[in-house]
Amino acid sequence: VQKGDVLVKLARIENLYPVIEVPERDIQDVREGTAGQAVFASLPSRKFTFTVARIEPLARAGDKGSHFAVRCAFTGSPEVGWGIKARAPRKHVGLELGNNAPVIIAADGDWKKAADKIKIAGFSHAGQSCISTQRILVHQSVADQFTDYLGPMVASLVVGNPLSDDTDVSALISQNERDRVKGWVDEAVAQGGRIVTGGEIDDNGVLVPTVIADAKPEMQVCINEVF
Repeated sequence: VQKGDVLVKLARIENLYPVIEVPERDIQDVREGTAGQAVFASLPSRKFTFTVARIEPLARAGDKGSHFAVRCAFTGSPEVGWGIKARAPRKHVGLELGNNAPVIIAADGDWKKAADKIKIAGFSHAGQSCISTQRILVHQSVADQFTDYLGPMVASLVVGNPLSDDTDVSALISQNERDRVKGWVDEAVAQGGRIVTGGEIDDNGVLVPTVIADAKPEMQVCINEVF
């Protein structure tokens, strides 16, 4: 499925057994990783099925001639979501497609308080949330002060094992996603962006929390949701 679509969920209405479908490239991580083991352990095996997700079968669930479902609910990328809705003109379709709306810091606002909140909103769940803070537009009169304040705060986040109470940020969902995001960071730097903090993969293979200043609208980190 599209990058960022971590879990795709469909409910088989006729027997009420949910099918939790996982992108094919991530199925090994889900089955063998710590998070995947926790999911499997917490769900009653007789009522849940894990399978590999592919675009076409997913989209066909909404076909007007299909008996698979009378309702479709999807959380993920716009490309996949609107594709499902286009194939389901006679079905009830619910879409949650996220957005990339910015936080705007005005010159007369409490930018320190905003930075305190952004530290959490930008990096909780490793930023893998449709309401995660990604873009920040700061008035030029306070931009340097805001950046100098936010950078050390983000750098202070503890990166480590997600099962530890001391950890603030852990790994992205898979190595593929980590490499994609790292590629976007490198692209931003190549196009004139400045790394305030982070931007590197640590010894445990985790992309550490990153702040980029002087970002341009045409960069991937601005155009698209990183998550």
